[in-house]
Amino acid sequence: MGGASESSLGLCRPRQRSVRKVELTDLINAGHLHPGMSLIPKRKKYSHRVATLLADGRVEVDGQPFETAREAAIAI
Repeated sequence: MGGASESSLGLCRPRQRSVRKVELTDLINAGHLHPGMSLIPKRKKYSHRVATLLADGRVEVDGQPFETAREAAIAI
């Protein structure tokens, strides 16, 4: 291309994003979620399975605490 740079062609490299994992405790500390609140599955066929958010960020389903929401969802 005759020495044209990527930027002069209107092309640019994708920016590196800093990825930060948001934990349930982050949302609790920010006031977006509250310990003791019920978490209801989005899929209607599982709506009878209610989870409870614990103060330490774990999720309890049927009396069993799970370390992450993902683990709780898998158990449901």
